[in-house]
Amino acid sequence: MQKAQRMKEDLKLLALRAGEIVAPRKIHRVLSGHYNGFLGRALVSGARVRARQREDMTALEQGHVAFWSGWAGDTFHRESIDLREQLFREHHANFVDSFAEFVNARPAHSRLVEVGCGNGTVLRYCSEKMPALGSIIGLDLNATAVERAAQAPTLDPRTALHVAEAVEWLTEHPAKGTALLTYGGVFEYFLPEKLQALFSTLAANGPATVALVEPVATDVPFRDVPGSRVFGKEDSFSHNYPQYLEAAGFEVISCEEIYHEDIDALLVLVLAHCPAPRNAV
Repeated sequence: MQKAQRMKEDLKLLALRAGEIVAPRKIHRVLSGHYNGFLGRALVSGARVRARQREDMTALEQGHVAFWSGWAGDTFHRESIDLREQLFREHHANFVDSFAEFVNARPAHSRLVEVGCGNGTVLRYCSEKMPALGSIIGLDLNATAVERAAQAPTLDPRTALHVAEAVEWLTEHPAKGTALLTYGGVFEYFLPEKLQALFSTLAANGPATVALVEPVATDVPFRDVPGSRVFGKEDSFSHNYPQYLEAAGFEVISCEEIYHEDIDALLVLVLAHCPAPRNAV
């Protein structure tokens, strides 16, 4: 790590420790996702630095959950609507079209579930492309974003939106024929064991199809690194998605990597299918 970067991280840690001594309740609120401005971002970054130094992946995930469920996550959703929609339509709509064609060609699919639906832009696009599905489900941790998505005038009447954690919701609402989508960075905030549990839950209720657009680390080919590791400015998780999907019983249909210079991110686009329940004879 470069000296300047190390000094920045040391300052963030110092600010965090001082805040925890002087104003612990305020720091707790900040770390629960209720913040804006430079100081709040610095304190949250300090918490991530501490978790990374301790190799505490659970603390990292808890920080991500706090961000996305709080004010800061809602601010991101509101301020990035135009950029994310442009990125989707210019670079990834074709992938989602292919996903829809794959699902439409297999009538055993019964529902679409988008994890991390945010403002619902991609979910609404998918609902237009998948007219035969019985239900369109959007899951997100952020209640305000879900409320905003529910108010969209073009919302498909088949749509149900839930403020929910994905693994818990899918476990409590199993159904054969789930087509599941994540777009733009959702599973990168999941612990490896949680991601594996999600894929296994889907496979146990096959047939199931998964389409994901997720960022991964760029220093080495992501498929050459087994499992998961912390990466990037957010200290999120770069997962070997094909490995986890295949271990759960999915066949990887396609896997493509696209580097986007405008957001400085390498996104992996994966389509995978499990034709029958994993435990079927």
